[in-house]
Amino acid sequence: MFFLYLTFLSQSLEEPEGLVTLNRVLFRRYVETRDPSQPWLVAFVRNGSKKCAKCIPYLEQVAERSYGYMFVGIVDQDKEPVLTLDYNVQKNWTIFLFNKDGHTQIPYPCDPQKYYRLLVDNLPNYVLDADPSWIESSKKKPSAILFSSRFKVPHMWRAISGYFKDILRIGLCTESEFFDKFEITRTPAVLYINSSGKYLVQNVQDYKTLRNQLNLMRRNKLLEVKPNIQRFFLSSQFKDECKGDTICVFHSSRSIDQRFVLKETRFNDARLRFFSGFTDLPYKFMKENELWIFSGDGTGVNPVNDIQDLDDMIKFHLRGNIKWTPLQEYTKDEL
Repeated sequence: MFFLYLTFLSQSLEEPEGLVTLNRVLFRRYVETRDPSQPWLVAFVRNGSKKCAKCIPYLEQVAERSYGYMFVGIVDQDKEPVLTLDYNVQKNWTIFLFNKDGHTQIPYPCDPQKYYRLLVDNLPNYVLDADPSWIESSKKKPSAILFSSRFKVPHMWRAISGYFKDILRIGLCTESEFFDKFEITRTPAVLYINSSGKYLVQNVQDYKTLRNQLNLMRRNKLLEVKPNIQRFFLSSQFKDECKGDTICVFHSSRSIDQRFVLKETRFNDARLRFFSGFTDLPYKFMKENELWIFSGDGTGVNPVNDIQDLDDMIKFHLRGNIKWTPLQEYTKDEL
Protein backbone atom coordinates (compact mmCIF):
# COMPACT_ATOMS: atom_id res chain seq x y z
CA MET A 1 0.00 0.00 0.00
CA PHE A 2 2.83 2.40 0.86
CA PHE A 3 4.43 1.74 -2.55
CA LEU A 4 1.16 2.67 -4.24
CA TYR A 5 1.03 5.84 -2.18
CA LEU A 6 4.52 6.88 -3.34
CA THR A 7 3.62 6.12 -6.94
CA PHE A 8 0.52 8.31 -6.87
CA LEU A 9 2.40 11.02 -5.00
CA SER A 10 5.06 11.18 -7.69
CA GLN A 11 2.39 11.46 -10.37
CA SER A 12 0.53 14.27 -8.66
CA LEU A 13 0.92 17.60 -10.47
CA GLU A 14 -1.62 19.61 -8.54
CA GLU A 15 -0.87 22.82 -6.72
CA PRO A 16 1.50 21.91 -3.87
CA GLU A 17 0.52 21.87 -0.21
CA GLY A 18 2.51 21.42 2.98
CA LEU A 19 6.30 21.16 2.95
CA VAL A 20 7.15 20.32 -0.67
CA THR A 21 10.18 18.20 -1.57
CA LEU A 22 11.47 19.75 -4.78
CA ASN A 23 13.45 17.96 -7.45
CA ARG A 24 14.78 19.79 -10.49
CA VAL A 25 11.55 19.39 -12.50
CA LEU A 26 9.26 20.51 -9.68
CA PHE A 27 11.57 23.39 -8.82
CA ARG A 28 11.33 24.71 -12.38
CA ARG A 29 7.58 24.15 -12.45
CA TYR A 30 6.59 25.52 -9.06
CA VAL A 31 9.28 28.01 -8.06
CA GLU A 32 10.96 29.46 -11.13
CA THR A 33 7.72 29.79 -13.11
CA ARG A 34 5.64 30.74 -10.07
CA ASP A 35 2.81 33.24 -9.98
CA PRO A 36 4.60 36.45 -8.86
CA SER A 37 1.85 37.02 -6.29
CA GLN A 38 2.71 33.79 -4.42
CA PRO A 39 5.95 33.87 -2.40
CA TRP A 40 8.06 30.75 -1.84
CA LEU A 41 10.52 29.92 0.93
CA VAL A 42 12.98 27.24 -0.25
CA ALA A 43 15.68 25.61 1.89
CA PHE A 44 18.61 23.69 0.40
CA VAL A 45 19.36 20.93 2.89
CA ARG A 46 21.72 18.00 3.38
CA ASN A 47 21.15 14.71 5.18
CA GLY A 48 23.24 14.28 8.30
CA SER A 49 23.41 18.00 9.04
CA LYS A 50 22.49 18.82 12.63
CA LYS A 51 21.28 22.27 11.64
CA CYS A 52 19.02 20.84 8.93
CA ALA A 53 17.62 18.31 11.40
CA LYS A 54 16.82 21.18 13.75
CA CYS A 55 15.38 23.59 11.18
CA ILE A 56 13.29 21.37 8.90
CA PRO A 57 10.58 20.86 11.58
CA TYR A 58 10.33 24.66 11.79
CA LEU A 59 9.67 24.79 8.05
CA GLU A 60 6.94 22.17 8.50
CA GLN A 61 5.28 24.48 11.03
CA VAL A 62 5.39 27.36 8.56
CA ALA A 63 4.06 25.18 5.74
CA GLU A 64 1.05 24.18 7.85
CA ARG A 65 0.11 27.86 8.15
CA SER A 66 0.60 28.74 4.49
CA TYR A 67 -2.99 27.94 3.41
CA GLY A 68 -2.39 27.56 -0.34
CA TYR A 69 -1.20 31.08 -1.13
CA MET A 70 2.31 30.95 0.37
CA PHE A 71 4.61 28.00 -0.23
CA VAL A 72 7.50 26.25 1.49
CA GLY A 73 9.88 23.72 -0.07
CA ILE A 74 13.15 21.87 0.45
CA VAL A 75 15.83 20.77 -2.02
CA ASP A 76 18.18 17.88 -1.19
CA GLN A 77 21.63 19.16 -2.18
CA ASP A 78 23.06 15.66 -2.69
CA LYS A 79 20.23 14.62 -5.03
CA GLU A 80 20.03 17.94 -6.90
CA PRO A 81 23.62 19.07 -7.58
CA VAL A 82 22.61 21.15 -10.63
CA LEU A 83 20.16 23.26 -8.63
CA THR A 84 22.69 23.54 -5.82
CA LEU A 85 25.28 24.85 -8.28
CA ASP A 86 22.80 27.16 -10.04
CA TYR A 87 22.05 28.94 -6.77
CA ASN A 88 25.65 28.90 -5.51
CA VAL A 89 24.74 27.03 -2.34
CA GLN A 90 27.79 26.71 -0.07
CA LYS A 91 26.39 25.59 3.30
CA ASN A 92 24.39 22.59 4.49
CA TRP A 93 21.47 24.86 5.41
CA THR A 94 20.80 27.64 2.90
CA ILE A 95 17.39 29.25 2.55
CA PHE A 96 16.00 31.59 -0.10
CA LEU A 97 12.94 33.78 -0.41
CA PHE A 98 11.40 33.85 -3.91
CA ASN A 99 9.02 36.75 -4.47
CA LYS A 100 7.85 39.12 -7.21
CA ASP A 101 11.31 40.73 -7.34
CA GLY A 102 13.31 37.53 -7.76
CA HIS A 103 15.11 35.62 -5.02
CA THR A 104 17.12 36.57 -1.95
CA GLN A 105 19.18 34.45 0.44
CA ILE A 106 17.93 34.73 4.03
CA PRO A 107 20.78 35.33 6.49
CA TYR A 108 19.17 35.02 9.92
CA PRO A 109 19.00 31.77 11.97
CA CYS A 110 16.06 29.41 11.53
CA ASP A 111 13.01 30.82 13.28
CA PRO A 112 9.47 29.72 12.33
CA GLN A 113 7.87 33.02 13.33
CA LYS A 114 10.35 35.06 11.29
CA TYR A 115 9.93 32.76 8.31
CA TYR A 116 6.15 33.03 8.46
CA ARG A 117 6.27 36.80 8.85
CA LEU A 118 8.66 37.01 5.90
CA LEU A 119 6.18 35.17 3.67
CA VAL A 120 3.27 37.30 4.86
CA ASP A 121 5.21 40.52 4.31
CA ASN A 122 5.84 39.46 0.71
CA LEU A 123 2.20 38.88 -0.13
CA PRO A 124 0.87 41.47 -2.58
CA ASN A 125 -1.65 44.05 -1.46
CA TYR A 126 -3.75 45.50 -4.25
CA VAL A 127 -6.83 45.81 -2.03
CA LEU A 128 -8.73 49.09 -2.38
CA ASP A 129 -11.16 50.81 -0.03
CA ALA A 130 -14.66 50.06 -1.33
CA ASP A 131 -17.65 52.37 -0.98
CA PRO A 132 -21.18 52.54 -2.49
CA SER A 133 -19.84 54.10 -5.70
CA TRP A 134 -18.50 50.64 -6.56
CA ILE A 135 -22.05 49.41 -7.26
CA GLU A 136 -22.13 51.55 -10.40
CA SER A 137 -18.43 51.46 -11.36
CA SER A 138 -18.35 47.65 -11.14
CA LYS A 139 -20.57 47.52 -14.22
CA LYS A 140 -17.47 48.47 -16.22
CA LYS A 141 -14.91 46.42 -14.29
CA PRO A 142 -16.15 43.52 -12.14
CA SER A 143 -15.29 43.69 -8.45
CA ALA A 144 -15.10 41.48 -5.40
CA ILE A 145 -15.56 43.14 -2.01
CA LEU A 146 -14.87 41.74 1.43
CA PHE A 147 -17.17 43.19 4.11
CA SER A 148 -15.64 42.99 7.56
CA SER A 149 -15.70 44.66 10.95
CA ARG A 150 -11.90 44.44 11.06
CA PHE A 151 -9.87 47.24 9.51
CA LYS A 152 -6.78 45.14 8.76
CA VAL A 153 -6.69 43.42 5.36
CA PRO A 154 -6.64 39.63 5.93
CA HIS A 155 -3.71 37.73 4.47
CA MET A 156 -6.03 35.61 2.34
CA TRP A 157 -7.66 38.69 0.83
CA ARG A 158 -4.25 40.15 -0.02
CA ALA A 159 -3.44 36.90 -1.80
CA ILE A 160 -6.74 37.12 -3.70
CA SER A 161 -5.86 40.66 -4.79
CA GLY A 162 -2.56 39.42 -6.23
CA TYR A 163 -4.10 36.46 -8.01
CA PHE A 164 -6.79 38.60 -9.69
CA LYS A 165 -4.58 41.62 -10.39
CA ASP A 166 -5.70 43.33 -13.63
CA ILE A 167 -8.67 40.91 -13.81
CA LEU A 168 -10.92 41.92 -10.91
CA ARG A 169 -10.98 44.97 -8.70
CA ILE A 170 -10.58 43.73 -5.13
CA GLY A 171 -11.97 45.86 -2.31
CA LEU A 172 -12.43 45.95 1.45
CA CYS A 173 -15.39 47.65 3.14
CA THR A 174 -15.28 48.13 6.91
CA GLU A 175 -17.69 51.06 7.20
CA SER A 176 -20.87 49.59 8.68
CA GLU A 177 -22.99 52.47 7.36
CA PHE A 178 -22.18 51.27 3.83
CA PHE A 179 -23.30 47.68 4.38
CA ASP A 180 -27.00 48.40 3.76
CA LYS A 181 -26.20 49.94 0.37
CA PHE A 182 -24.79 46.57 -0.69
CA GLU A 183 -27.58 44.62 1.06
CA ILE A 184 -25.06 43.03 3.43
CA THR A 185 -26.60 41.88 6.72
CA ARG A 186 -23.80 39.71 8.16
CA THR A 187 -20.02 39.89 8.20
CA PRO A 188 -17.63 38.67 7.10
CA ALA A 189 -19.10 38.40 3.62
CA VAL A 190 -17.77 38.48 0.06
CA LEU A 191 -19.80 40.12 -2.70
CA TYR A 192 -19.11 39.81 -6.42
CA ILE A 193 -20.44 42.69 -8.55
CA ASN A 194 -20.57 43.01 -12.33
CA SER A 195 -22.80 44.57 -14.98
CA SER A 196 -25.61 42.10 -14.30
CA GLY A 197 -25.88 42.54 -10.55
CA LYS A 198 -24.58 41.71 -7.07
CA TYR A 199 -23.87 38.11 -6.05
CA LEU A 200 -23.00 36.85 -2.58
CA VAL A 201 -20.19 34.30 -2.65
CA GLN A 202 -21.55 31.24 -0.84
CA ASN A 203 -19.85 28.71 1.44
CA VAL A 204 -16.35 30.19 1.33
CA GLN A 205 -14.13 28.09 3.58
CA ASP A 206 -10.57 28.78 2.46
CA TYR A 207 -8.41 30.53 -0.12
CA LYS A 208 -8.71 27.94 -2.87
CA THR A 209 -12.48 27.68 -2.53
CA LEU A 210 -12.86 31.45 -2.65
CA ARG A 211 -10.51 31.76 -5.62
CA ASN A 212 -12.39 29.07 -7.54
CA GLN A 213 -15.77 30.62 -6.77
CA LEU A 214 -14.65 34.02 -8.02
CA ASN A 215 -13.21 32.45 -11.17
CA LEU A 216 -16.53 30.77 -11.87
CA MET A 217 -18.44 33.99 -11.29
CA ARG A 218 -16.31 36.07 -13.62
CA ARG A 219 -16.86 33.43 -16.32
CA ASN A 220 -20.63 33.68 -15.78
CA LYS A 221 -20.86 30.06 -14.67
CA LEU A 222 -23.84 28.97 -12.62
CA LEU A 223 -22.72 28.08 -9.11
CA GLU A 224 -24.08 25.12 -7.24
CA VAL A 225 -24.84 26.38 -3.75
CA LYS A 226 -24.37 23.47 -1.41
CA PRO A 227 -25.84 23.40 2.08
CA ASN A 228 -23.47 23.63 5.00
CA ILE A 229 -22.77 20.14 6.30
CA GLN A 230 -21.23 19.44 9.68
CA ARG A 231 -18.08 17.47 8.99
CA PHE A 232 -16.02 17.73 12.19
CA PHE A 233 -16.92 15.50 15.13
CA LEU A 234 -15.56 14.11 18.39
CA SER A 235 -14.32 10.53 18.60
CA SER A 236 -17.41 9.46 20.57
CA GLN A 237 -19.61 10.37 17.57
CA PHE A 238 -17.82 8.06 15.14
CA LYS A 239 -20.34 5.20 15.13
CA ASP A 240 -23.25 7.57 14.48
CA GLU A 241 -21.60 9.76 11.84
CA CYS A 242 -19.23 7.46 9.92
CA LYS A 243 -21.60 5.48 7.73
CA GLY A 244 -22.79 4.91 4.17
CA ASP A 245 -20.57 6.35 1.45
CA THR A 246 -18.64 8.68 3.77
CA ILE A 247 -14.86 8.74 4.05
CA CYS A 248 -13.85 9.24 7.66
CA VAL A 249 -10.55 10.77 8.75
CA PHE A 250 -9.66 10.06 12.38
CA HIS A 251 -6.98 11.62 14.61
CA SER A 252 -6.71 9.78 17.93
CA SER A 253 -5.44 12.74 19.93
CA ARG A 254 -6.31 13.79 23.49
CA SER A 255 -6.48 17.42 22.36
CA ILE A 256 -7.66 18.84 19.04
CA ASP A 257 -4.66 19.61 16.84
CA GLN A 258 -5.23 22.82 14.88
CA ARG A 259 -3.25 21.37 11.98
CA PHE A 260 -5.87 18.62 11.77
CA VAL A 261 -8.71 21.16 11.96
CA LEU A 262 -7.12 23.02 9.04
CA LYS A 263 -7.26 19.87 6.90
CA GLU A 264 -11.07 19.90 7.15
CA THR A 265 -11.19 23.43 5.72
CA ARG A 266 -9.11 22.47 2.69
CA PHE A 267 -11.69 20.07 1.28
CA ASN A 268 -15.32 20.70 0.31
CA ASP A 269 -16.31 17.15 -0.64
CA ALA A 270 -19.53 16.28 1.20
CA ARG A 271 -18.42 12.67 1.66
CA LEU A 272 -15.69 13.60 4.12
CA ARG A 273 -16.04 13.41 7.90
CA PHE A 274 -13.30 14.33 10.38
CA PHE A 275 -13.02 12.92 13.91
CA SER A 276 -10.71 13.88 16.75
CA GLY A 277 -10.37 12.50 20.26
CA PHE A 278 -9.07 9.64 22.39
CA THR A 279 -12.17 8.69 24.36
CA ASP A 280 -14.55 5.99 23.12
CA LEU A 281 -12.25 4.92 20.29
CA PRO A 282 -14.23 2.78 17.82
CA TYR A 283 -11.55 0.05 17.61
CA LYS A 284 -9.09 -1.45 20.08
CA PHE A 285 -6.19 -1.45 17.62
CA MET A 286 -6.11 2.36 17.59
CA LYS A 287 -3.44 4.03 19.72
CA GLU A 288 -2.85 7.61 20.77
CA ASN A 289 -1.76 10.19 18.19
CA GLU A 290 -2.46 8.03 15.15
CA LEU A 291 -4.11 9.01 11.87
CA TRP A 292 -6.55 6.66 10.12
CA ILE A 293 -8.92 6.87 7.15
CA PHE A 294 -12.03 4.63 7.34
CA SER A 295 -14.66 3.76 4.76
CA GLY A 296 -18.14 4.68 5.94
CA ASP A 297 -19.49 1.21 5.18
CA GLY A 298 -17.18 -0.25 7.83
CA THR A 299 -15.21 -2.53 5.51
CA GLY A 300 -11.97 -0.66 4.84
CA VAL A 301 -9.26 1.33 6.60
CA ASN A 302 -5.84 2.77 5.81
CA PRO A 303 -3.25 4.26 8.17
CA VAL A 304 -1.62 7.62 7.52
CA ASN A 305 2.00 7.74 8.60
CA ASP A 306 2.33 11.48 9.12
CA ILE A 307 0.06 14.52 9.13
CA GLN A 308 2.21 15.94 6.31
CA ASP A 309 0.91 13.10 4.10
CA LEU A 310 -2.74 13.55 5.05
CA ASP A 311 -3.81 15.92 2.26
CA ASP A 312 -2.52 13.61 -0.45
CA MET A 313 -3.96 10.51 1.19
CA ILE A 314 -7.40 12.15 1.41
CA LYS A 315 -7.22 13.07 -2.29
CA PHE A 316 -6.28 9.51 -3.25
CA HIS A 317 -9.24 8.08 -1.32
CA LEU A 318 -11.67 10.61 -2.79
CA ARG A 319 -10.56 9.68 -6.30
CA GLY A 320 -10.51 5.97 -5.60
CA ASN A 321 -6.81 5.85 -6.47
CA ILE A 322 -5.83 3.74 -3.47
CA LYS A 323 -7.14 0.40 -2.28
CA TRP A 324 -8.73 -0.04 1.12
CA THR A 325 -7.10 -2.46 3.54
CA PRO A 326 -9.86 -4.79 4.82
CA LEU A 327 -10.83 -3.63 8.30
CA GLN A 328 -10.95 -7.23 9.50
CA GLU A 329 -7.16 -7.46 9.14
CA TYR A 330 -6.91 -5.03 12.05
CA THR A 331 -9.90 -6.26 14.06
CA LYS A 332 -9.38 -10.04 13.84
CA ASP A 333 -7.57 -10.03 17.20
CA GLU A 334 -10.52 -8.22 18.78
CA LEU A 335 -12.98 -11.01 18.00
